Amino acid sequence: MSLTGLIGSGSGQINLAGQYNLQRQTGNLTLKGDGFQAIDTEVSVRISPDLNVRIDEEAIRLGGSVTIPYARISPPKQQMQSVVRASEDVVFTVDEDEGLTQRNLPLLTDLSVILGDSVEVDAFGFKGRLLGRLRITDDAQTTTRASGSIQVESGDYKLFGQDLNISRGSLVYTGGPIDNPGLDLRVSRFVGTVEAGARITGTIRSPEMTLFSVPAMSDSSIMSYLVLGRGPGESSASEQSMMMQAAMALTLQGGNSITSQLQQGLNLDEFGFASDDAGDSAFFIGKYLTPRLYIRYGISLLESMEMLTLSYRLSSMWRVETQSSNLGSGADIFYTRER
Repeated sequence: MSLTGLIGSGSGQINLAGQYNLQRQTGNLTLKGDGFQAIDTEVSVRISPDLNVRIDEEAIRLGGSVTIPYARISPPKQQMQSVVRASEDVVFTVDEDEGLTQRNLPLLTDLSVILGDSVEVDAFGFKGRLLGRLRITDDAQTTTRASGSIQVESGDYKLFGQDLNISRGSLVYTGGPIDNPGLDLRVSRFVGTVEAGARITGTIRSPEMTLFSVPAMSDSSIMSYLVLGRGPGESSASEQSMMMQAAMALTLQGGNSITSQLQQGLNLDEFGFASDDAGDSAFFIGKYLTPRLYIRYGISLLESMEMLTLSYRLSSMWRVETQSSNLGSGADIFYTRER
């Protein structure tokens, strides 16, 4: 049986041609097109496929390439929160007796995806043009894998209202899972004669960030230039405190996850950073010495001050707490009653 067809969308079209043997249930199909409008919503994508589909006794094999000569990607106007979801009482069933064939053939994929010269993204703070080529393979037994790279040819990223230039940006695929590419990004901004920026490496699942500047300066100063657009001397105390915490979180390369690992490894009950209403920040560690006695040590990040706190629970409602620092000492008795 011979198969022919033509599908049109937008100003492009896809031609189909192939053969299928009904008795052996084998065949092949080719799809070739140019400028076919695949998506036309807030996301507009045109594709030029050159695909081959082959069906044999063992599998369905998809090969060839898909070129994306044009794409405009922007965030959807309708947010996900407004989508009506099905009730939990709705049950979906599948009639396993239906189908053209009883064979469950695996789909084996070896496909090239090529980004053309007019693929642009304007979403989630990023605005730029992408280039690249990926080879996507799937053996129907392990996770889908990819090799190749996607580069930011030109672009800017908006962070806290500030425009950052992306001088280098790549997603690198080395044959691993397609959902965990390597990162090679460099973003920066100029404030007067100062360049402040960040390098992002690692992978999507385990990113690593380091800050840099010309001339060299502390991480908190770099964060001030990056986020606020001015030096630390021109920022308020609360802004400096915020930049200090942000810099330390970034330096830990993963922030909360790394802190949690250190806390567990050191067998501590408390490990991290905290700030008060006045904007003062401090680093704390704490541990229960007994089920009733808790000790906590803190050191200020902005001032030369240390504090040692001991807390002893007398009963379920009464607790005594003492504090000692280089500014003085004191004690409090707390009474707590739940209603």
